[in-house]
Amino acid sequence: MADTDNEELEYTKKNNLVKHIICCHTAEDVDPAIKVAEENGGKYPKKRPIITGFTIKFPKDQISVMSDSKHVSSAELDGEVRTQ
Repeated sequence: MADTDNEELEYTKKNNLVKHIICCHTAEDVDPAIKVAEENGGKYPKKRPIITGFTIKFPKDQISVMSDSKHVSSAELDGEVRTQ
């Protein structure tokens, strides 16, 4: 693991952050949504070209900030998906 990966992992654990998937209305909404997330405690945003959005590490109890943003169509915890 690279040093930056280790730093991200340590910071994430220390500050009890969890990964969220943020979907935006349009591609133009992605950068403003990242700014809102970072201003409210989000760290390590990663744009995801397969969706119009990004993933970000965020305090679990503050995700409503993203859900309420005019740039965001959905915000949810990232996790394993099961069909049965």
